[in-house]
Amino acid sequence: MSLRILRRLAGMGVVIVLVSGITFGLMHLAPGDPALQVAMARYGMDAVSPEQVEFVRSEERLDRPFWTQYVRWLWHIIRLDLGRSLVSGEPVAHDIKRSIKASLLLAVAGLAFSLILTIPVGVWAGMQKDSAVDIGSSLIALVMASSPTFFTGLLLLLVVSIRLDILPVAGHGNWKHLILPALTVGISLTAVSMRLMRTSVLEVLESPHILFARAKGLNTWQVVRGHVIKNAFLPVITYIGLQLGALMDGVVIVETIFAWPGVGRLLIEAIMARDFPTIQGAVLCIAAAYVAVNFIVDLSYMLLNPRIRLESVQP
Repeated sequence: MSLRILRRLAGMGVVIVLVSGITFGLMHLAPGDPALQVAMARYGMDAVSPEQVEFVRSEERLDRPFWTQYVRWLWHIIRLDLGRSLVSGEPVAHDIKRSIKASLLLAVAGLAFSLILTIPVGVWAGMQKDSAVDIGSSLIALVMASSPTFFTGLLLLLVVSIRLDILPVAGHGNWKHLILPALTVGISLTAVSMRLMRTSVLEVLESPHILFARAKGLNTWQVVRGHVIKNAFLPVITYIGLQLGALMDGVVIVETIFAWPGVGRLLIEAIMARDFPTIQGAVLCIAAAYVAVNFIVDLSYMLLNPRIRLESVQP
């Protein structure tokens, strides 16, 4: 088991380095003059002059070769320094620290909302196959899966905030500002995870150990609580784990719609300004979150399924 964990940790490091290199290369292949973009973001689109553009190019070493810039950036990363923003001059680590708290709060709140629906509805639909609950949950999941995130967010914004005036339109202040973005994220997760839970429950119910549990005289609730949920939840953990990592960059649409100050919104603003250190820092953060969540999913598998632990110690 320890060797398996070490291999996963080594693989995480390789993935992060590859992602950072590919991102750095793609940024330099993008059309346009990065010095001009940075100068316009720093001094204003109408006030920038050719002298300021050349000053930015020289000061930020944007005239150096690609590999020189990348090695310089890696050297800073080794020293745990993400550098400074080319636009604001503030440390990138400070901007990411503020943004990642908002993104994590949004992702966790959306995940919590999804689990509140996924577990009881999925188990109920699986236990009552072809019932009204099963058919109704299938229709609801179909509607959720067919609705793009931006459509769901705008619809909630129009109905709840503008028409009914119940919750704030956008911003980041108190818990009321979190509800609509979290609902938008949660709905996108629930669409698949609820049906996945239902299908997994059906498969577990046909397992021999469930028949044995019923033969021992356990009632339905005892069987569901002690045997069904834990085994049926394994595929859902994989899906939710992958989606939680993807949410770090996938909520960019939600953050833009609701003006939520997360990593996705920070990344979009940095891309528009060609702020290389901020882009690299945000992508590095997203990649680290993605591989970390996958690592946690693997550990969860080991804890929930003893057979995986036994396989990991076999030669």
